[in-house]
Amino acid sequence: MAQIIAVLNDKGGVAKTTTTANLGTALWLLGKKVLLVDTDQQCNLTLIMDKTSLLPIDDGGPATLFEWFSDIQRIPVFERYPGLDYIPSSRRMADATEYLAQKVANEKLLQKRLDLIKSAYDYILIDCIPGGKNLVNTNVLVAADSLIVPTEASFFSVQGAPNLLHFIDEVREGYDKALPILGYLLVKFDKNTNLGKEVKKYYSSPSKNIGGPLFPIQIRRCQRCNESPGSEMTLFEYAADSTAADDYMRLAEHILGITVRKKTWTPAVWGKKSREAFEEFKRTQNENA
Repeated sequence: MAQIIAVLNDKGGVAKTTTTANLGTALWLLGKKVLLVDTDQQCNLTLIMDKTSLLPIDDGGPATLFEWFSDIQRIPVFERYPGLDYIPSSRRMADATEYLAQKVANEKLLQKRLDLIKSAYDYILIDCIPGGKNLVNTNVLVAADSLIVPTEASFFSVQGAPNLLHFIDEVREGYDKALPILGYLLVKFDKNTNLGKEVKKYYSSPSKNIGGPLFPIQIRRCQRCNESPGSEMTLFEYAADSTAADDYMRLAEHILGITVRKKTWTPAVWGKKSREAFEEFKRTQNENA
């Protein structure tokens, strides 16, 4: 049965989508069956996985998460690579909160839908929308087993941590869930700056009530993180030898309990596997166009 992990922060621009896409791909590269779920109306994860999914459904586009909310039989799961699937979002998710508010047990719709398919996966990663407490994110947390909180090494991320934790605690209490935070993940990290050092110290301090540990891996600042989505690629297809690709691989290894990397497991190896899968994915897309 899949472990369902919500990638959550109430701030935008803190690499939730980058983390979902790259951690999910790293877990797939390590042999796990993975499903990625896009809940955001901006559709950034969908753009990485397959931008053709964004064709409006009235124009022949595929079913998306929004349609699944309204029709439980219309399961919008699509294959990126064998063993790596995704559920696309759409602009209609802008209306999801209003739609969900009209439903009975409206905070459990996503849980009921994922219950239908989660036995097919080892991990389901859900890219949450910014804004913290809302009906879409509540659905995600009710469905999730645990959380990852990506956070920038910035003053504002520290300021926002208590509000985010309050929302998580409300869901824990209201739905009798443990919902552990697997870790706070420092992203766009530069260990040589004073701010980076101070923020890392803050999240590492046992005296701070942040509800979870700091991951021992930080995602180093890397320009290729910004470049890769434009090519519908994660870092593993676009720049397998980049520092951030190595960081996300180490994060996946940490989650799986792998403490020592095999010497044969190198960027050249995982880059070859991911690029071959990507080329086959694009070839199939062109054939079906």
